[in-house]
Amino acid sequence: MRRFLKKKEDSQGDQVLLVFGEGGHREQMARLVKLLELDAAFCTAIVDRSGISNGIASAEHVVQPMREKEAKSFFQSVSLAFRSLNRLLYIAATSQCRVLVSTGPGIAVVPALVFRLRGRKVIYLETWSRFSSRSATGRCMYRIANLFYVQNKSLLELFPTAGYSGRL
Repeated sequence: MRRFLKKKEDSQGDQVLLVFGEGGHREQMARLVKLLELDAAFCTAIVDRSGISNGIASAEHVVQPMREKEAKSFFQSVSLAFRSLNRLLYIAATSQCRVLVSTGPGIAVVPALVFRLRGRKVIYLETWSRFSSRSATGRCMYRIANLFYVQNKSLLELFPTAGYSGRL
């Protein structure tokens, strides 16, 4: 993982795009950034709630999740999904970052696809709360990511080519 995250002395702007959500996803990202000794000045975040990237990234793009936890009408749900999709596509397409790292939420899938199409690296860590089943995001990211890690050994049976990172 560190080989993808080396700083280039001659590069301009942000280097790493971090994609995470609130709660456990944020905590996992905070621990990962600390473990890898990433400088927040070289990180930009896509998050699902304002202010949660403080101390982790120097810039933040807030995108509503593709689906809300509260019940909405079909029209509202479709409208929200299209708005979020457009925003995610724009952010990923205009990003100068060379690596995307995510610890979980579904908002990571679209930027990861765009990064791969642009020849950039994608690193994904399946959430630490999974022991015997794959998350929907994990199922997608397993096929997209250059590096895919699980935090619980029991998931190696479900993701046979994944790396084991241990728990953050």
